[in-house]
Amino acid sequence: MLLCILLLTASWILLTAGSGELNYSVNDDFFFLNSAWRIASGQVPHNDFSLATGTSLGYLTALGILVRGPYSASIAAGQAILGCLLGLASFLILRKRTSPWFAAAGALFCALLVMATRQAGEPLDIRSHAFFYNRVCEALLAPMVWLLFLPAAPGARKISSPAALAVGLILTLLAFTKISYALIGIALIALALISIRLSARTFFAILVGTAASAALLAFATGISPAAWWHDISTPFRIGYESTQLRRVFAGTIKGAPYLLIMLALVAALWKRLSPRAALNLLLLNLGCWGLAIFASIASQQRQEYLLPLAALLVTLEVRRQLPPRINLWRVAVLTGVALAFALQLYKDAGSILSSWRSAQQPRAQETLINAPGLADFRLAAYKTDTAEELNDALRLVEENTPPDAPVLALDYSDPIAFALHRPLPAGGVVFWYPYFNFSEQIHPDPDLVFRGTPWILLSHRQPTRDLLQTIYGAHLAARYRVAAESAHYTLFAPRPTEE
Repeated sequence: MLLCILLLTASWILLTAGSGELNYSVNDDFFFLNSAWRIASGQVPHNDFSLATGTSLGYLTALGILVRGPYSASIAAGQAILGCLLGLASFLILRKRTSPWFAAAGALFCALLVMATRQAGEPLDIRSHAFFYNRVCEALLAPMVWLLFLPAAPGARKISSPAALAVGLILTLLAFTKISYALIGIALIALALISIRLSARTFFAILVGTAASAALLAFATGISPAAWWHDISTPFRIGYESTQLRRVFAGTIKGAPYLLIMLALVAALWKRLSPRAALNLLLLNLGCWGLAIFASIASQQRQEYLLPLAALLVTLEVRRQLPPRINLWRVAVLTGVALAFALQLYKDAGSILSSWRSAQQPRAQETLINAPGLADFRLAAYKTDTAEELNDALRLVEENTPPDAPVLALDYSDPIAFALHRPLPAGGVVFWYPYFNFSEQIHPDPDLVFRGTPWILLSHRQPTRDLLQTIYGAHLAARYRVAAESAHYTLFAPRPTEE
């Protein structure tokens, strides 16, 4: 009952107050809003527009649009829906595997991981949706870990076929959200194989679940698998991930205290545990530590969720293996993990309360955005430069284009169609990030980018502008003319066909 009250309270805050006042990487919101507006209008990701990351987040935000309307708070509405669903699913999974209190703690951890409005790895008042797909992936990894490594019945060593099918579904959702986290899911399955948690039948069930859910998703969305793979593999083909290897050192240092503490615990308990249980704990610690480091590289964020998840898992295993009587080890383990989880829940729940409080404050006039879709888009008072740039783009479009003309922004993100509730370009790219989803050698095809010949709003932001001019300059010169210019943008109008 308490769990339901907490989930409903968090959902109510997100549905009514939205994400509050954003103060970090605010332009990232337009990745999801642009994708959702296109999906709600009937376009298909990857087929009709290029999207190099976070496909499922477009659909989640589109669901938020259905609930909340076409406003920026639709992202928070999607968070509320998914958080409740994952929280309840986690409780049902854990309830069969542990005590009600542990089940409630794990479910709340998973739900708030999705619902939290703070930037992961940052203080609770750093509010942003940047890297929202990382949050969703790590919330999906939690039930996968519980299904793979926590037995559903006393003495059970292998997971059931229904659980294996669910693992296959989660693996598909991870790939649909961010491919690098699907690699973590595959590594977890491999770890389960090594620790003899999977039989040949259950491993086959995982493959069936993955294939069936992937086919169902492709059929339901209409996404071409080839187009999807072309988009999501672009960062790997460009070589972006290899530039992040410097994060290995930072991730290793940050994860070292956790690893040393948990390994010391395993060493101290070694004689009290069966050889198989001790070896499984050792493999679990090493595996989750390595995956957390990989996740910190792939997510470009400070990693803080996979290690507490591993700590909970180790705690449950220790709790199962040790004698039921109270002893020093049991108290130490439970106390340490309880404190770690309490801190994590405090940060995430605190961020939602912080967002609610910020939404009650008077809005700064200098940060208001003059567009119907962004009427509820709240910026921190010091984000005047962001508000000025956004209003400059919207003003340039409204003053120089017909009201029903589709406009495509060639910029880090594209707020135009959603913000003004305009007709959408027939093609385009949701965001442009140099040497991540486009480079001089590898980039979206001009026939997709300029499909339907929309008006073009080219950002002056560097190095994006120079690289776009190098790649698409000849196409712009041949088919467009400069219609207007401002401090931040150049607006191109399609040339008449007779020219």
